[in-house]
Amino acid sequence: MLEEYCNAHETVRAAMSAASLMKRQVDELKDALCKTSLKIVQMEWMHDVTPKPFHNVRSGADGRTWQQDYLNALTRLDVTYHSFTRTEQEWKAAQSNMEAASNGLFSAPNELYIASVKAKSA
Repeated sequence: MLEEYCNAHETVRAAMSAASLMKRQVDELKDALCKTSLKIVQMEWMHDVTPKPFHNVRSGADGRTWQQDYLNALTRLDVTYHSFTRTEQEWKAAQSNMEAASNGLFSAPNELYIASVKAKSA
């Protein structure tokens, strides 16, 4: 019984550590999503709202550079979003594992007590 309690305790600690790490990753990816989205909006605003005379001054190379930067930002947004959703799912699974391990940890002392009472009465 004591060994089961120790195992449950170690499982809880490992699950808490994994959940904490994944929560941090989710927060970092959420921040990256916001920053990339903001960059895309800024690029769109700069290149869609700018008056037409300015567009005429720009060379074709500048336009291609902007388009490439824009496509790169969209690609980063897509990759970051998929990483975010995958990590968020893993984080939720880790939380579930942590809760299950915690339940085992909380039930172990009761089982130890019952075994102790049975042993004393035998």
